[in-house]
Amino acid sequence: MLVVIPALVVLQVRGAAHGWPWGVQLVVWAVFSASRDDAVQRVLGGGSLERRVVARTVLGCLLGALAVFSSGAPELAPVVCTLVTAVHLRWAARWSLPAGLAGICLSVPAGVVLDHLGGVHPMAGPYSLWISVALMGLGAATVGNLALLSAQQEEAQQRAARAQQLREELLRRAAEHDVLTGLLSRSAVTARLAAGAARARPGCATGVLFCDLDGFKAVNDGHGHAAGDALLVEVAARLVEAVGASGEVGRVGGDEFVVVLQGLERPAEAHDVAERVRSAVDAPVAVGDRLVATGVSVGVAVTTGRTSADDLLDAADAAMYADKAERRRARTAAGAATSAEVPTGT
Repeated sequence: MLVVIPALVVLQVRGAAHGWPWGVQLVVWAVFSASRDDAVQRVLGGGSLERRVVARTVLGCLLGALAVFSSGAPELAPVVCTLVTAVHLRWAARWSLPAGLAGICLSVPAGVVLDHLGGVHPMAGPYSLWISVALMGLGAATVGNLALLSAQQEEAQQRAARAQQLREELLRRAAEHDVLTGLLSRSAVTARLAAGAARARPGCATGVLFCDLDGFKAVNDGHGHAAGDALLVEVAARLVEAVGASGEVGRVGGDEFVVVLQGLERPAEAHDVAERVRSAVDAPVAVGDRLVATGVSVGVAVTTGRTSADDLLDAADAAMYADKAERRRARTAAGAATSAEVPTGT
C-alpha cells in the first residue's frame, strides 16, 4: 500500500501550497495506519472475520484516499484504494509492505537533503523541516504497522495450526470410539491388542473377554430402538465400572463388547474379571419407566505369547458361543426342574 511513499517527498512539498497543514496530514496518515490494527477492526466489524475484512478494506480505502488528498494528490486515491484492497484480501499481496518500507528508507533521506538545501533548491522552502518530520513519522508508523501485520500473520498461522490439530484429534477420537457408548471401536480394540502383543513382557499374559448381550433383540424389537440404545449405554457403563482400571472396554458390534486385559500376572485374573462382568450385567436394567431383564454371555481367551489380535478375538468369540450355549442349557434345565416341582391337583 505504501509503495507510493517515495513520491510523497514531492507531494508533501506540493502539499504546502495545495494540501492541508503538515500536522493535519501527519494525523491523517497516522489514523490511516492505525485503522488496520485487528483490535480496531474487532470493534468496527465485530467478531466475524469476514466482517472485519470488509470493515478494514472499506475504512482503509476511505482513510487512504483522505491521506493522499491531504497531501495534495487526489489523483493517487484509486492507486491507494487498489493496493489497500489487494493487501487486505490476499496475504500474498503483503509484499507491498516491505516495498513501502524501502520507500520510506528513500524518502526520509531525501527529505533531510531538502531540509539542508534550504532556499537553494527551488523545491525547498520554509516547510522542508516539516517534510522531514512528517516522513520520519510516516516511516515509524509503517515500520510499526509492518511489525504488527507480521505478528498478526504469525498469530493467524498458529491459530490455524491449533485448529488443524484439534480437527485431527477429533477425527482420531471419532475413529477410535463408538459414537453411542463412547467405548473403543473395533479398530481401536485391534490396535490395542496389536500394540500389547508387541510390547508383551515375559511372564505376563494378555486376556480378551468377548461379551454378547442375551435378550437384546427382544428389547430392541419389543420396546423400540430408543430403548435398545438406552440399554446399550447402561450396559457399557456397567462394563466400564466392572472392569475398572484393569482393562479397556470396546464395542465391536450391535450388542457385542470386548474387554482387553493386558499385563496379567495370572491367567485366572481374566476369569475373575469375567465373573464381575456377568454379575454387573445380569442385574435388571432400568429403561425408561420399566425394568428390563438381560444377561451376558462371556468368552475368555488368554495368551502368554505373541498371539495376533484377530486370533485372540476369534478364540474369545468361540468361547463366548460356548458360554451362551451353556447358559441356555442351564436355563432350560432350571425351567424343567421348576415345572417338575409344581404339585398337581387331586
